[in-house]
Amino acid sequence: MPSVPSNESAVPATDAAKLGPGRIIATIVLALVALACFGETGKYLLAQHHHTVRIVGSFVLGLVLAIGAWFALRYQSLAAEEAREAERIAAARCATDDAVATVDSVAAVETAAVETAAVETAAVETAAVETAGAGQQATAATQA
Repeated sequence: MPSVPSNESAVPATDAAKLGPGRIIATIVLALVALACFGETGKYLLAQHHHTVRIVGSFVLGLVLAIGAWFALRYQSLAAEEAREAERIAAARCATDDAVATVDSVAAVETAAVETAAVETAAVETAAVETAGAGQQATAATQA
């Protein structure tokens, strides 16, 4: 039975390993733009002419971008999770196949050892019978 190499290293073990560099960059960019929007909100609040629409708009935009940054960092798509689960199952199957192959090879070695011992035992018994037969012939020849 052919053994397939295990890909356990391909499966991310922690949440930090699941994050790609693109997701981290997207989170940083969204967070920085959200902070800029909150800064604009403060700027409009401190101005002598209160621009209510701009204050509310920049605040809502900053809030939406902050939520987007959170989702970019924490959200795990269903397709990605299913792919990771499939990789885990495949790795478990490979490990099981390797264990079965090991057990099969150990059983084959044990069977070969038992067969070898049986052959050696038969050879020893045959040699003993031949030796005994030769001894009886020698005794008969000496008496005659």
